[in-house]
Amino acid sequence: MDGGVEALAALGEKTIWEGCAAYRSAPGVTVGHRWFLTGSGYAGLNGVFLPAHGPIDLATASAPFRAAGVPMLWHLPPDAPKELDGRLAGAGYRFEEAEPMMVCDLNEVGAAAIQPAGLTIRRVTDRRDLARFAEVWMGVSTAEVVADVVRLRSANGFGPQARFEHLLGFAEGRPVACAAVFHGSAAAEVQHIVTSRGERRRGFGSAMTAAALAAVRSRGGRTAVLTASPQGEGIYSALGFRAVGVVRRFAWDPPL
Repeated sequence: MDGGVEALAALGEKTIWEGCAAYRSAPGVTVGHRWFLTGSGYAGLNGVFLPAHGPIDLATASAPFRAAGVPMLWHLPPDAPKELDGRLAGAGYRFEEAEPMMVCDLNEVGAAAIQPAGLTIRRVTDRRDLARFAEVWMGVSTAEVVADVVRLRSANGFGPQARFEHLLGFAEGRPVACAAVFHGSAAAEVQHIVTSRGERRRGFGSAMTAAALAAVRSRGGRTAVLTASPQGEGIYSALGFRAVGVVRRFAWDPPL
């Protein structure tokens, strides 16, 4: 994996954007220049990424989401000007989260075989299991949001060359953990490593992450990227990821 921290952060940003733009294959989705609108009531499924060049016009960038009346996120990469935070707050956005962007060079990290007792991992191959994946990912959520996830992420198919790959972890026959991979043009994004609340601290998160990295390797991928929650950062570090910056996200909600 060549390049310094800034280049790796740019690779991560590019890959994450590609994953969001891939929703264009689904019905009802609009993808513009560094923005995507799925129509979902879940903010994480609508958003704006910082343009690579040129001025940043918050009003113009926000207009499609305001017109549609859907929540959305602004994604600020590690090198985004700090003054944007204040501009977004002044425009009615609220700070949502800051997460480290992490990158893993699979050429430098050996394949980890992690199989905690009681967990069986299998690949999602149909819409029924994709709905179960969405339920684990979202936790307590609405049927409408689960349906949105199925609509968006099934549009690329379930075959061996699908750009989105989904994994479900089962314990005692119940889906209790999930993971996903987006196979991008230059790297793969590991996504949505989630373990159900009552099943945590059993090693399931590490196992799902290792399985996602195995999926990247199986397609010839050599680099994986992700953004880490506070709960997951230690898991990812232990598996070979290293932080290359911090992604900041700001949310906008339509008026009630």
